Amino acid sequence: MKKKKNTALLCVALSSLLVTQSSAMASTQIKGITSKSGLISVTVTTDSYVTDSDDTESKLSKAITFEVYSEGVENLTKSDIKGFGELYPDAQTFTFSFGLKSADKYKIVVSDKDGKTEKSFVYSDTTGRQRFVNKINECLVTPKEKPENLTPENIAKAADEIHDIIVSEDNYSDAVSVGINVDEYKDYLPALQKAIITKLVKIAPNSSMTEDVFADVYKESEAVCRINEGGDSLAKETVMRLNPEFEDVKFDKITNTDKKEWIKSTVVLNKPYDTLEEILSFYNESCALYSINKAKVLDIEDEVKGYAKLLEIEDEKEYKAYEDSANSTVNSNLVDILAEKAAQNTKELLKALDSAVADEDDDEEEVFGSQNNKVSGGKGGFSVAGPQEQIQIGQESGVAQSSGSFADVPQSHWAYTAITKMQQDGVISGDGTGNFYPAQTVKREEFVKMIIAAFNLEDETASSHFHDVFDSDWFYPYVSAAFEKGIVIGDTLGLFGVNAAITREDATLIASRVLKLTGKMGEAQREYASFGDDGLIADYAKEAVKELYSMGIINGTDKGDFEPKRFCTRAEAAVIIYNISR
Repeated sequence: MKKKKNTALLCVALSSLLVTQSSAMASTQIKGITSKSGLISVTVTTDSYVTDSDDTESKLSKAITFEVYSEGVENLTKSDIKGFGELYPDAQTFTFSFGLKSADKYKIVVSDKDGKTEKSFVYSDTTGRQRFVNKINECLVTPKEKPENLTPENIAKAADEIHDIIVSEDNYSDAVSVGINVDEYKDYLPALQKAIITKLVKIAPNSSMTEDVFADVYKESEAVCRINEGGDSLAKETVMRLNPEFEDVKFDKITNTDKKEWIKSTVVLNKPYDTLEEILSFYNESCALYSINKAKVLDIEDEVKGYAKLLEIEDEKEYKAYEDSANSTVNSNLVDILAEKAAQNTKELLKALDSAVADEDDDEEEVFGSQNNKVSGGKGGFSVAGPQEQIQIGQESGVAQSSGSFADVPQSHWAYTAITKMQQDGVISGDGTGNFYPAQTVKREEFVKMIIAAFNLEDETASSHFHDVFDSDWFYPYVSAAFEKGIVIGDTLGLFGVNAAITREDATLIASRVLKLTGKMGEAQREYASFGDDGLIADYAKEAVKELYSMGIINGTDKGDFEPKRFCTRAEAAVIIYNISR
């Protein structure tokens, strides 16, 4: 909320539980008045706040003012004004606050260009508020002071006594001023009233609460019980009232109505909660889950890994397996699983991660081209994971493996022929334990080593000047040979891109350059047909993509896309090199 003029009594806005206000002529309506620690908070809804149809810009069409008077004063003058201000809200529903000096019955008038609306309220001073809280304290039996007396019978007795104190007309102004919306409390069903006060008795820290402590305890008791006991509609309204914040965005600032409804429903679905902190924590979890559920294949891995710490799943076996196996197939599986049934808590997300990894072998399809040069479609989606650290393809580990001995590449594997042939030719090797890890992404230096070895382009005298490639690196001779032959160039900063996973478009470009260098660029077998995502292909790779597509080396997905930014898996890299080297 912005303020344009000096308003000495105008304070920072506080969130509060709302009460209903009957309609008036003004386009601005008072929705509720609450109090805490002597600070009066007024929640207002206004049509003066205009949002463009595309939700891109909002503005205030006219100023809103408020004035506070003592109730029952006739022939009002400026001296009768107890509070005033000019408001420039930044939301259609907003809350402003002000202080008062003495206990009394008051009337607040909120005005805009179209008219005014008013509401009466009572205000109790510090003595009255603490007097009310002391009455509550006298009823309490707390674990810290008398744990032996904290029996169901004593809790029920204390709850009944506190209920009577809250609904007493003699205590009305004090209760409201402390922060209890007494009118709303009276409208609750008896079961909800009992649940709120019983919760209050159980969580009260001691029997010497100040008004500030009591206000927080009551707010927590009411919020928890409204969500747990009040039915879905009341629970969703409570989430709105709490107005939690996630990644610096308050709930009421979310413009996506579907997102807001999903978050509310998910928070309600995962009740019951013991504390307000637990509610707010799950709100954050729900927001993160929404982002994961809605992510496309391009973003899903970043979303899952980015929120793993917040969701507290980093040590779970399902997440670790996903982290190790994440690739285009796994990520596509995950998106499909979440599209069919959204994960509404971490348990469901972990189950989805487990299924995505388990389905990898069944779902994985070759994307660059088949092993007999008949192009097949691949599964949609791609990964944006960082480089894998477990195994270097072709790294000189000194551990030999017999022909076709990779334990994780059975004969039924879609890339078995290519991987086995590349192994037999000495182009690829495993990690020394009998595994090839076909589903993991392949790094730029790994792909260059494979293609240089496959075409016998090694040159021990070659050198390169990349800032991230050193002569002590195992891949130095291969990258240097590729550099001197014009197969790789590097970026404008003089970097090769060590440890970065290679993208589909970069692998295609390198393959095209090798074919041209060796004079093996074949005749076109078909006319180039534009991919659905042609616009995503980098300009430097467009011609290479057209050439290899026309030769039947690469193909699009079953959705008609090329997915140029998707990272290659080890199996896919073996297949494309196998195809172009024959």
